[in-house]
Amino acid sequence: MSDDFDSIVGDIDDELDLTLYADANELAEEVTSQILLAIENGLLARGEFHLVLTGGTLGVQISQLLVGAFNSAPEL
Repeated sequence: MSDDFDSIVGDIDDELDLTLYADANELAEEVTSQILLAIENGLLARGEFHLVLTGGTLGVQISQLLVGAFNSAPEL
C-alpha cells in the first residue's frame, strides 16, 4: 500500500506546510487571526471582503471569536 500511495501522491512532502496545534481552541484562535488579517487586507485592497464559514464545532467557535474581535474593536 505504501508504494501505491507514493506513486499517486509523489513528492508532496516538499509542498506540505503542516502545523500541529495543541487543541481545537488554539487552532480556532490561529485561524481567526489569519481571517482577521485577510479581512483587513481585502478591505484595504478592494474595499470589500466576502467570507463563508463552515458550521460545526470549529466553525461556530471561529464565528464566535470573530464576533468578539469585531465587538471589542468596532473600528475594524
